[in-house]
Amino acid sequence: MAKNRAPTFPAADAQFFAGVRRGVLAMWLCAVVTVVLGVLILVVIADGRGGTPVSAGALTAAFAVAVVAVIFAAATSILVRRAVPKA
Repeated sequence: MAKNRAPTFPAADAQFFAGVRRGVLAMWLCAVVTVVLGVLILVVIADGRGGTPVSAGALTAAFAVAVVAVIFAAATSILVRRAVPKA
């Protein structure tokens, strides 16, 4: 039965694929929120004099890593949502 990939229960398969699609979207949104909060925490933490505890280069690197993480999360979400059939 696994060789021909014939759906055993079409309704269950549709629910499964819909759940996968929703899960991928939720993971992407979670990644975006986590990255944003991480960068905000890095920016907001002050050493008592209003400055950040890291150098400008480290702050720039953190923003760059955050942008790359969001781009990769979005690409993964798009690819998986295209690969998984719609319900």
